[in-house]
Amino acid sequence: MKVIKTVCHRDCPDTCFLDVTVEDGKIVSVRGSKENPITRGFVCPRGRGDPKRVYSRERVLYPHMKNRENRMGRFGRVNWEFHGKVF
Repeated sequence: MKVIKTVCHRDCPDTCFLDVTVEDGKIVSVRGSKENPITRGFVCPRGRGDPKRVYSRERVLYPHMKNRENRMGRFGRVNWEFHGKVF
Protein backbone atom coordinates (compact mmCIF):
# COMPACT_ATOMS: atom_id res chain seq x y z
CA MET A 1 0.00 0.00 0.00
CA LYS A 2 1.32 3.45 -0.87
CA VAL A 3 0.09 7.03 -0.70
CA ILE A 4 0.40 9.15 -3.84
CA LYS A 5 0.35 12.91 -3.49
CA THR A 6 -1.62 14.54 -6.29
CA VAL A 7 -4.19 17.28 -6.97
CA CYS A 8 -7.87 17.14 -7.81
CA HIS A 9 -8.57 17.04 -11.54
CA ARG A 10 -11.68 19.20 -11.33
CA ASP A 11 -11.65 22.80 -12.46
CA CYS A 12 -12.79 24.54 -9.27
CA PRO A 13 -10.86 27.40 -7.63
CA ASP A 14 -9.65 25.41 -4.58
CA THR A 15 -7.13 23.18 -6.38
CA CYS A 16 -7.33 20.61 -3.58
CA PHE A 17 -4.21 18.62 -2.75
CA LEU A 18 -5.00 14.91 -2.37
CA ASP A 19 -3.43 11.92 -0.65
CA VAL A 20 -4.55 8.92 -2.70
CA THR A 21 -4.00 5.50 -1.17
CA VAL A 22 -3.28 2.78 -3.76
CA GLU A 23 -3.12 -0.92 -3.04
CA ASP A 24 -2.31 -3.54 -5.69
CA GLY A 25 -2.61 -0.86 -8.38
CA LYS A 26 -6.13 0.12 -7.31
CA ILE A 27 -7.32 3.33 -5.61
CA VAL A 28 -8.56 2.48 -2.13
CA SER A 29 -9.14 5.94 -0.67
CA VAL A 30 -8.89 9.65 -1.42
CA ARG A 31 -8.20 12.10 1.40
CA GLY A 32 -7.57 15.80 1.40
CA SER A 33 -3.94 16.70 2.07
CA LYS A 34 -3.25 19.06 4.96
CA GLU A 35 -0.35 20.49 2.94
CA ASN A 36 -2.69 22.84 1.05
CA PRO A 37 -2.89 26.08 3.09
CA ILE A 38 -6.31 26.94 1.64
CA THR A 39 -8.26 23.67 1.94
CA ARG A 40 -6.25 22.29 4.93
CA GLY A 41 -7.25 18.65 4.40
CA PHE A 42 -10.72 19.19 3.00
CA VAL A 43 -11.89 17.29 -0.06
CA CYS A 44 -15.41 17.57 -1.48
CA PRO A 45 -17.72 14.54 -1.73
CA ARG A 46 -17.11 14.33 -5.49
CA GLY A 47 -13.36 14.04 -4.99
CA ARG A 48 -13.73 11.58 -2.14
CA GLY A 49 -16.09 9.49 -4.31
CA ASP A 50 -13.64 9.12 -7.20
CA PRO A 51 -12.73 5.47 -6.46
CA LYS A 52 -16.40 4.46 -6.60
CA ARG A 53 -16.85 6.31 -9.91
CA VAL A 54 -13.61 5.02 -11.47
CA TYR A 55 -14.43 1.39 -10.76
CA SER A 56 -18.19 1.57 -11.34
CA ARG A 57 -19.75 -0.99 -13.67
CA GLU A 58 -21.84 1.88 -15.07
CA ARG A 59 -18.80 3.94 -16.12
CA VAL A 60 -18.85 4.86 -19.80
CA LEU A 61 -15.71 3.42 -21.40
CA TYR A 62 -16.44 4.03 -25.07
CA PRO A 63 -17.90 6.90 -27.11
CA HIS A 64 -21.66 6.86 -27.56
CA MET A 65 -23.95 8.77 -29.86
CA LYS A 66 -27.65 9.44 -29.70
CA ASN A 67 -29.61 7.37 -32.20
CA ARG A 68 -31.70 9.96 -34.07
CA GLU A 69 -33.97 7.33 -35.58
CA ASN A 70 -35.05 6.15 -32.15
CA ARG A 71 -37.79 8.30 -30.60
CA MET A 72 -36.64 7.33 -27.12
CA GLY A 73 -33.32 9.10 -27.77
CA ARG A 74 -31.22 6.16 -26.68
CA PHE A 75 -27.48 6.20 -27.03
CA GLY A 76 -25.46 3.52 -28.78
CA ARG A 77 -21.77 2.71 -28.84
CA VAL A 78 -19.85 4.12 -31.81
CA ASN A 79 -16.36 3.72 -33.16
CA TRP A 80 -13.60 6.02 -31.92
CA GLU A 81 -13.42 7.39 -35.46
CA PHE A 82 -16.41 9.48 -36.53
CA HIS A 83 -16.60 11.48 -39.78
CA GLY A 84 -12.85 11.24 -40.17
CA LYS A 85 -12.17 12.58 -36.67
CA VAL A 86 -10.67 10.38 -33.99
CA PHE A 87 -11.98 10.96 -30.47
